[in-house]
Amino acid sequence: MTESDRNAVSISEADWHSIQETLQVLLTHGGDRLLGSARDAELGDVQERRLLDPDS
Repeated sequence: MTESDRNAVSISEADWHSIQETLQVLLTHGGDRLLGSARDAELGDVQERRLLDPDS
């Protein structure tokens, strides 16, 4: 970190990998839908559903 006029952030390697994995999921596996669902939940726009029974 040699730029003295800019802010810098230091995080662990594990945290960096976690951030990269999250971005990969959001960009490739229906991230728009996931983010939309999270936004709906924050606004209280939710519906209660029964969990599926894997044995039935």
